[in-house]
Amino acid sequence: MEEAARLLEAAPGIKYKAALGVAYGAGLRVFKLRTSRSTTSTRHAC
Repeated sequence: MEEAARLLEAAPGIKYKAALGVAYGAGLRVFKLRTSRSTTSTRHAC
C-alpha cells in the first residue's frame, strides 16, 4: 500500500490522482479475484 500512496502523491493533479486511484483499486480487485479463483479451483481438484 505504500507504493500506492507514493504513486498518488507523485501525480501532478487531482484528475491524475483520481484516475490512478481508480485504476489501482480496480487492479487490486482483479488480482484478488484471480488468486481467489485459482485457490478455489485447486481446493476442488484435491
